[in-house]
Amino acid sequence: MVLNLKKLLLLPIIFFFLPTFVFWVQSMGAGYLYFFIVLYIAIAALFITDYKYCINKLISVYKYTPFKYFVWFLGLVIINSLILGFLGVANILNCIRSIIMQIILFVIPIMVYFLCIIGKYISLKNFMKLFIFLFWIMLILGFIAYIGQYFNIDFINNIFDFFANARIIKVEKLGKDSLASNYEAFGLPRLDNLFEEPSFYARFLFLFLPMVYTFGLTRVKIYKNKIINLFVKKTLIPFTWANIILTLSPMFLILSLLNTAIYFFGDLVKLVRKYCIIIAIISIAILTATFIIFARVDLSETYLSRIINVLTEIHSFEDFILIEPSLATRIITYINSFILFLKHPITGIGFGNIQDAISTQLLYSPIAITPEMNLKLNFAIISNTKYSYNSNFIFDLLATNGIFIFGLFVYFYKKIYNQIRDILNNCKNIYVFNYPIYKTFYFILISLFIKSCYDSAFADLDMYFILSISIVIIFNEKRWRTHA
Repeated sequence: MVLNLKKLLLLPIIFFFLPTFVFWVQSMGAGYLYFFIVLYIAIAALFITDYKYCINKLISVYKYTPFKYFVWFLGLVIINSLILGFLGVANILNCIRSIIMQIILFVIPIMVYFLCIIGKYISLKNFMKLFIFLFWIMLILGFIAYIGQYFNIDFINNIFDFFANARIIKVEKLGKDSLASNYEAFGLPRLDNLFEEPSFYARFLFLFLPMVYTFGLTRVKIYKNKIINLFVKKTLIPFTWANIILTLSPMFLILSLLNTAIYFFGDLVKLVRKYCIIIAIISIAILTATFIIFARVDLSETYLSRIINVLTEIHSFEDFILIEPSLATRIITYINSFILFLKHPITGIGFGNIQDAISTQLLYSPIAITPEMNLKLNFAIISNTKYSYNSNFIFDLLATNGIFIFGLFVYFYKKIYNQIRDILNNCKNIYVFNYPIYKTFYFILISLFIKSCYDSAFADLDMYFILSISIVIIFNEKRWRTHA
């Protein structure tokens, strides 16, 4: 019974890597992730079998970590939105719906599960071993998925479409005018693996790139089996980068390079100081070769052309809209979201009301909107449906909740970041397994911040996973110091 319970409790970790595996809920008109069904079952089993442990663990975590500030943050979001709703400033139904769906059924279960499960039922060390192995399996599946896409092998494509069925449902149930799978660009398939679309997969890989570098380069033994340990560590970095490239996502290619530069910045500075002359010669040679390639090779048929066009062809915002409408759409949305914040700087417009407010705001946008935005906006008005917009956690949080609640979340995030940094700096033995864990989450918190500035939402599974594990690290360290 104990063994079966433990297996049940670990199932959500496996389903974490099936981010688009859903079942259709007719009354909601949407798909619901199987991850959450398994998560609810696991939490119920936890509380039924070990209620006192769960309550005591959550109280202790609240008391000794920055988790308390996150609880206050959620509480204020709920109170602020309900007050705005009752005063008629915000749509009360939108507020209640969002509180239930995004906080009670989304954020809280994720945080409760990881805070309770890691420690008694699986150690942080074993959790990371399992997570890395599942991440590595996902990379292997990425290659299999790409073979299926490239050679149009129905058997392979159907398997991936089954376990990433949200993209099929979007077409069949919602009538979305988009591809279900097998995205293409410049005559090549774009790898989406088990994600809804290629950019989502690229975003996930970008986010966990610090984990890939840390455990791919660490001298610490990850697995007892020498062959598995060697093969996973040696292939983790090249396999991840191969998957990133195969998504053909120019923005996340750039962000992944930025992530890499941040991660290796200290080593790069030392390297430049030591070999400055050699590096200068190599750099000149690379630049010369690059100019020659650009002069002789037609890059217009590659996804790198999107990056080149942004750098060379844009002279006005109108050019930007024509040449890179996808990025322009995001920037226009972010600007108008910030304008909503400026109109309601103290209280915001209320949690769950951003879609209605942004559609109205776009009608009076101070800058031109893209043709795609215009079509979606007209469709939302004519059909009386929600406007589908590009969300951004930072601007949305400011617009919906105002500066003070936003400031509390920033304070919470800063506390976590600073404490993880201090724990990393105080870990003197780089050959213990905890050291690469600390280093991983120190840099992943930076990745998460970058992601939050570009492409993110309040209901972000990856974000609350990262925050939960970071809190677990802080709690374990403080508990160890208390008992030392």
